[in-house]
Order: sequence, then C-alpha cells, then structure tokens
Amino acid sequence: MTIRSIDRFVTSLWDWNILAGCFPRTCRPTDIDGMVEIGGHYLVMEGKGRGVEIPVAQRRMFSSMAYHNRRLPGLFAVIVFWGVPEARTVEQIQFWPSDPMPGNLDMLRDYVTAWAGFAEEHKWT
Repeated sequence: MTIRSIDRFVTSLWDWNILAGCFPRTCRPTDIDGMVEIGGHYLVMEGKGRGVEIPVAQRRMFSSMAYHNRRLPGLFAVIVFWGVPEARTVEQIQFWPSDPMPGNLDMLRDYVTAWAGFAEEHKWT
C-alpha cells in the first residue's frame, strides 16, 4: 500500500478502544503491517523500525500461527523484518519462529516471491 496522503491515512486509523470489554482478560486487537492470501495460504508480514521489539501479545499471536502451521503445513508463514522504512532498507529478517538474522531487501523480496510460488502451486481453495 502506498500512502498518498498521510493526513487521510492517519484520520482513517481506528481507535480499538471501541471494542473495550468485548474480549476476555486484557485481549486487544493488534495491527499487522501486511497480509496476503493465495490459495488458502496466508503470509503475515510485520515491519519494525531498527531496534524495535515485538510486543509480547504479538509474539504470542505469531507463535499460535506457527503452531497451527505445524498442524496444517503451509497455512501461515510469518515474517518479521527490521530496518529503516523511510530509506526502504531491511537490515534483519525473522522467519517465525526462527531467530532473527541479518538480511536485506533483496532477501525479503526473494522470500516473498518464493512463498507466492509455493502458495500458487499448492492451492487449497
């Protein structure tokens, strides 16, 4: 998604407090930076700024996706990457649940392209 108007983008963001009290315990919605579905396979992408940690609740969600991926191989692929968004640079990549490793934009693009090819070849729907 290309943001053409930052003002319009910011005013379109929802304040999830509108759902306060709807979920048990302290559950609240989290954002995901990107998600693609091809043939019943889901690629979840989360971009972080340099040095930004993944919140505990988001780590739990990604781990739950990885658990379901073991039961239904190929259901979810989760990739987290860190870098400098304004410069379009990627410095680190994590293929959940493995550990983060050094990376770059070309590696990210290669992984996403490979995932898309896999999803196209192994459609469930």
